[in-house]
Amino acid sequence: VAPSDYFMEKTGTFPGQYVSERDLIADLAKALAAENIKLMVYTTADGPISAPEQIRAGLGVVDTQAGPAARASMKAMITEWSLRWGSSIAGWWIDGCYPGVAGYGNPSDGEQNIDALLAATLAGNPEALTTCNPSAQRWNSLSRVQNYMAGEEDFFHRYPSDTPETFKGKELIWHVVSYLGDRWGDGQQVRYPPEQLASYIQHVSDRSGVVTIDMGVQESGALFPWQLQAMSQVKRIVRDGVRPVTNNLALYKTARLMSHTTNEELPTNGALWMHYAYYGVDGVVDIGNGITSNRFAMPGNEWAWSFLLDLDVKTDFSRAILTFPDTNFPTNFDLE
Repeated sequence: VAPSDYFMEKTGTFPGQYVSERDLIADLAKALAAENIKLMVYTTADGPISAPEQIRAGLGVVDTQAGPAARASMKAMITEWSLRWGSSIAGWWIDGCYPGVAGYGNPSDGEQNIDALLAATLAGNPEALTTCNPSAQRWNSLSRVQNYMAGEEDFFHRYPSDTPETFKGKELIWHVVSYLGDRWGDGQQVRYPPEQLASYIQHVSDRSGVVTIDMGVQESGALFPWQLQAMSQVKRIVRDGVRPVTNNLALYKTARLMSHTTNEELPTNGALWMHYAYYGVDGVVDIGNGITSNRFAMPGNEWAWSFLLDLDVKTDFSRAILTFPDTNFPTNFDLE
């Protein structure tokens, strides 16, 4: 979606054939700046591996295990774009830095190759944020150049620990990115109730983390109205503090899964995205047609266990409601 002189020179192509004539990124940056909205860009690290042979050969991309020539091409194109866009770009998210692909995951020189790639993103704006994606569900960092976790996930479920994320001594911004619909780019569905997503975002934000949400875009360029409506509700809760009127004193409060005997925090049980502690107080019981949510609080490694809820201030309450999932049930419990 942006011209590249390097690409056209190396592949013998002309403007508009494989890269656009219009610089959509530059136009977006200008339009968004007028609304005081920052723009970050996405690109891949592994080159056009599915392009015709002429294109791949020109850029040195021979297969998914592309070597130094392909890395040099990607670095050159990213440098060209970064210099052209300058300070109008606030950050870069580089996909495809997977183990074993294009030399980015090699133990010997993988970090060096990632460092060089991310340095290219900063050519036009040294103050920009940058990160590299080691693939979905992988939370290992790859470079001291990166500022934040890539954080690709299929669910909004993880949240930061009390210990900052670091890579070889450099503290990174904790970040997660996932999708609002059923898959990346899907605008037909909203798979999280706004109150639940708002609760998750609040928990991440309270721990100095950052959330990025993928939404579908129509061919007209407009967002899908139902997703926009859902995110407007999330915004009212998170940013404006307009929380739903509720008698649930536990909603949005801090919850922890604790050992019953040693008062130590326990790991989440099994399928991670299903059983985080805050699911016990997210207010979601009925998700439609009488079906209870399959996300509930449950630790692993120990029974019995304690669900510790902090209401923040001394509070009088008249009743407590405990809802247990259909497939898991307690043999005994005490409310203290």
